[in-house]
Amino acid sequence: MMRVLLYGSNMRMEKNMKNLEKLIFIFVIVIIIVLIALLVLLKRNSENENIELNEVNNNIISDTNSEYNTKNVDIENTTFINVKNSVDIFFNYANNSQTGILTLLDSDYLKKYNIDKENLSTWIGIGSELISISEEYFEDKKNEFLEIKNALNVSDTKFDYHIIKKIDVLSRNDNFETLKVTMLVKKGNNIGDYILIVNLDKKNNTFSIIPQAEYSEKKENSSITRLSNNILEEIDLNEMNICKILLNVYSNSLSNIEYSYSLLDENYKKLKFETVQKYYDYLISKKQQLEKMTLFKYVVEKSDKYTYYICVDQYDNNYIFKTNSLMNFSVLLDNYTILTELEEEQYNEMENEEKAEYNIDRFIEMLKRSDYNTAYKYLNEEFKKNYFRTSDDLKKYIETNIFYIANSNTDIEAVDEESTGVYAITVKITKEINTLHNYGDYTPVTKKFFIKLNEGTDFELSFNVE
Repeated sequence: MMRVLLYGSNMRMEKNMKNLEKLIFIFVIVIIIVLIALLVLLKRNSENENIELNEVNNNIISDTNSEYNTKNVDIENTTFINVKNSVDIFFNYANNSQTGILTLLDSDYLKKYNIDKENLSTWIGIGSELISISEEYFEDKKNEFLEIKNALNVSDTKFDYHIIKKIDVLSRNDNFETLKVTMLVKKGNNIGDYILIVNLDKKNNTFSIIPQAEYSEKKENSSITRLSNNILEEIDLNEMNICKILLNVYSNSLSNIEYSYSLLDENYKKLKFETVQKYYDYLISKKQQLEKMTLFKYVVEKSDKYTYYICVDQYDNNYIFKTNSLMNFSVLLDNYTILTELEEEQYNEMENEEKAEYNIDRFIEMLKRSDYNTAYKYLNEEFKKNYFRTSDDLKKYIETNIFYIANSNTDIEAVDEESTGVYAITVKITKEINTLHNYGDYTPVTKKFFIKLNEGTDFELSFNVE
């Protein structure tokens, strides 16, 4: 009997063990399914159009005494930052201590021409004859350039500005780079191109400069002596710092309206600023903000062709940099005129009703930013003829009837499909809660928009006019 009981007990134990193994197996499978579901959800969230903007901290980008570091960094971006820092130091000396420039100049160049404090200005072109182009430069331009050249000049230095236009690699090996840097420079009434040769010693983390378009290839074992003022700074090219650098480059470009205009994305330029004058008018309307702009938030989107750095300043202005590198980018100044590739991809995946709502949001954003010229382009042609002959008519209507539009909240109350691709959308527009603007008594406005979806991301609309 003892054997039978013992055997029966063993049978039950084996059965229990098998049941336990089944439970463990099922539990593991469930855990795996949950993990897979979480990964898919995370991926979808990361690709969601409502990407949360990253907060910006104000940590210093570089440390002069740190070791030069190029690991896992795009070499073209690294080269740009090293060149920019070297050039900035050179012009700082040019404005404050020309004799200090001697410590930055290439040693072979100094020896070849016996350059010293007495003849320095002759060789570096920092004197009054820096650039031969003077006021005649502006004679071939439209009259507005005469006003523009001073209107956005925010520099207090003797050189009003120096903007890097182009960097050409003359030679490059593991230890040494020599680059030709073409800049747009303004000093007093003189403006034009100025060329520097910049040598980067990647082994000793140093640089030297030749202030003329003279170049002789350095040997593999060439080196530049390390001094207190010619040290290559550490490069931390994280996303936030790249955004800061791009915003700084654009800010500096505002010193020269023609060059700044050339940085705009070509398609965006055609749609938003067909002429330099329109771009100038926009900049003047934003002048106070542009002079004080700083990076407040950012987000980065990557596509097969470009990386988009979407920057937002403290005034909620958008600066979208469509980049291949820090030396190869274009700029868009809003998030509604042209969609990024990721936004367009997400738009194409939407149902028509979602597209209609999305485009209503785009249109209202144009009104919030007082971009009546762009908003006017999306009005139905017949609607324009009947109510708004010009964009100024639209502006007067909005400023009279929804005068708090810039600081408003919108709620979509109803969406009805009128016909294929045509929707009637009822929107309630109310004043922002806790707004700093005091609008006094106001009545929330309810508008009924009629929107037609066209090809691609295009649309046209009308709305009820009382």
